[in-house]
Amino acid sequence: MCTLIAFHRIHEASEGTSSGTLVAANRDEFYARPARAPELIAPHVVAGVDVSQGGTWLGVHASGLFVGLTNQRSFGGRDATKKTRGEVVLRALGAAELEPALATLRELDAREYNGFNLLLGDGDRLVVAYARPESPDVELQELGAGVHVLGNDRLRSPDFPKAARIEREAQQLVRAGAAPFTSQVEPLRALLANHAQPELDSVHVPPGAPFPRELVRALEATCIHTPHYGTVSSTLLELTPGHVAQYWHAAGAPCQAPLRPVPLATLLLAGG
Repeated sequence: MCTLIAFHRIHEASEGTSSGTLVAANRDEFYARPARAPELIAPHVVAGVDVSQGGTWLGVHASGLFVGLTNQRSFGGRDATKKTRGEVVLRALGAAELEPALATLRELDAREYNGFNLLLGDGDRLVVAYARPESPDVELQELGAGVHVLGNDRLRSPDFPKAARIEREAQQLVRAGAAPFTSQVEPLRALLANHAQPELDSVHVPPGAPFPRELVRALEATCIHTPHYGTVSSTLLELTPGHVAQYWHAAGAPCQAPLRPVPLATLLLAGG
């Protein structure tokens, strides 16, 4: 998962009332890496399945907890000897509630994983977590009401202009009244399906990046299309305290595949 957009307690930020959390997310991956749409992946847990590595990039617990993952951008290559990061999402979801999930993250040794970022919450609270292989500790930060965009780096990193642009676009939806309500799916789908790219001359190639400027530019789009890598699925979640109110999934790029409701109650009932 490469982009997580959280509309957290938006009306509280502007009107003094709580409105839960809405998450709009794109998963960007190599097309050759297989995945399955959200299913019952563990007791009381519904999530997409990473077929090749196991685990998941985003999922929910029936209690109303959600956890989403982005990989930390690194140009040194992935260390294949380390544990899969998708396992962390499953472990956090298995804790069922936010505080136990945070305790689970505190117990991790981040050096056992390639770098990652997590966004997790329960409709009342929202927390971002950062894990880097040079430190054993997972850093946790509680977030306030507002719009937060987590890409492949820290929130609001000056080295990640894509996230800053998406945050501005998301704020425009809030001002227009189109978010955070999943009853208005189309504006959110359009946000995730945006192909806009910066002018080539304005693209900054990060130090150490083994990519030509043209590819760096293509990766600046919210909805990515390159010959071998791109946006492969999208998700919308609406959470209120103790409840997953809505779960929508597109099994493909949001510019092509429709967002459809995930039958959460049916999946959980089937799992007992």
